[in-house]
Amino acid sequence: SGSEQKTPETPQTGESPAQDASSSKIPAVELLKSGEKPRSELRYKFEANLTEQMVTVVSTMIAVQVRSSNPVAANAQPSQRIPTSKTTMTINGKNITAAGDLQYEFELSAVDILAEPRDNPAIVNRMKQTLEETLGMTGSATVTPRGFTKDILINLPETVNPQLRQMLNNMKQAVTQMSIILPEEPVGKGARWKVTQPMETATMKFTQSATYALVEMEGDQLKLNATVKQKGLKQELKSPSPVKMILESLETLGDGTIEMRLSSMVPRSAIKLKTTNVISANGQRTTTELNVENAAYPQDQ
Repeated sequence: SGSEQKTPETPQTGESPAQDASSSKIPAVELLKSGEKPRSELRYKFEANLTEQMVTVVSTMIAVQVRSSNPVAANAQPSQRIPTSKTTMTINGKNITAAGDLQYEFELSAVDILAEPRDNPAIVNRMKQTLEETLGMTGSATVTPRGFTKDILINLPETVNPQLRQMLNNMKQAVTQMSIILPEEPVGKGARWKVTQPMETATMKFTQSATYALVEMEGDQLKLNATVKQKGLKQELKSPSPVKMILESLETLGDGTIEMRLSSMVPRSAIKLKTTNVISANGQRTTTELNVENAAYPQDQ
């Protein structure tokens, strides 16, 4: 059996001057299927004074094709591997509110590039330098028993390299998506729900929807299958460049698995995403295809 409804309004993600690189609106949650009986309400049961570490490993392949009004000038570049990055975030649970929200602090405590012999040394060195500048970045946030993250504050040094604004964006997104948003209604094995959220980065707006299927449930341990979609409509990109750049389209498709404990902030997940975007500028249309593999897991496992 199943039901279709949206949750009441949920807490809005907190904004702060440190977050000018990105913002997000309230996610909408839709229960698609209630699943088998017995059903129960899924809620995080956080503990104060608990320290956890989350390791994130990201591998990316990029392919670019440029088409101009002159067909002779069209060209496609071979796929290029971007060196794999590995970051460790330390999460310190500070306080549990009367509503059961966890207030926590976090720090980017370790960064590394997992270079391979085929990687371009210049790119490896540049990425290492950029990542090392983010080392020690700190922040705080609050997460509700249903997994909504709010009041995110990220502290950046005043002298931070402007290029690191994208890293801030990525880190905020990682914090927001660390906790899977859970349905309001009681569910059982086989349940499915969808979380839809308008997203905004430093350059564009798009909509993201993630659909979760509850494959296994034992005690406070859950195993989920996830599918992710992102869609960006035609818009002018925000850019410091004097050249007018138009996003013609953006589409992301992805899927993966998530294993999580309702008493832990850190899931074990493996997600593959394929993003295709088309940007036009100066009479040229550039199609970029990104294939990203994103893995996260607790440091102690």
